[in-house]
Amino acid sequence: MSQINSQKNIQEIYENLPKTYQKILLRLAKTMEKQSAKGKEKYGYTMDDNTNPNPDYWKNHLMEEMADGLVYMQKMIEVLGGDKDN
Repeated sequence: MSQINSQKNIQEIYENLPKTYQKILLRLAKTMEKQSAKGKEKYGYTMDDNTNPNPDYWKNHLMEEMADGLVYMQKMIEVLGGDKDN
């Protein structure tokens, strides 16, 4: 897998993607931008600013985020009338 190392490479890759993927990537980028702003407001720094070298720090944060995601997924299943027994 080639390394993306410049804005030109990113733009070229983006332009060669199917239009559907481009739309999805734009929505994801907007969501990530909002999340970054929320994190900056809440914690006072962004992911780029955080240089914590402790892998446990990152694993714990990931586990917390994944747990939140599971809660959202379960609620979505229930709202959409899916299997409530799981």
